[in-house]
Amino acid sequence: MVMLSACETGLGKEKRGEGVMGLTRAFMYAGAPSVGVSLWSVADKSTAELMTDFYRRLLGVAGPAAGSSSPSGLSASAAMRGAQLAMISGKKYSAPFYWAPFVLVGDWH
Repeated sequence: MVMLSACETGLGKEKRGEGVMGLTRAFMYAGAPSVGVSLWSVADKSTAELMTDFYRRLLGVAGPAAGSSSPSGLSASAAMRGAQLAMISGKKYSAPFYWAPFVLVGDWH
C-alpha cells in the first residue's frame, strides 16, 4: 500500500480513452495494490493527526496512552474509516474539509 497524503495527490490529467493519468495510476502500474490519495488541498496539522490515527489502526498499535498493541490491525478501508469517524466526532477537525479528501484506490481490503 502507498499513502500519498500531500495536497491533491489523486488528481491528474484526463486522457480520452485512458482515464485519469496521475500519481495513483503510476503507483498502481508499478505494482502497488492500493494507493491512498487526497482529492484537494489539505491542512498540515489535521492531516498529520488523521494519518497517525490511520496508521495506528492499520498496524494494530494502540494510542499513546495505552502503550500496547494488538496482534493485527484493521484493513486499510476500516482503518481510514475509523480515523475519519474519529475526526468527525471531535470538535477541532470535524468539518469535511479536514477528513474527506482522502480516498483509497485499488485493493482496499
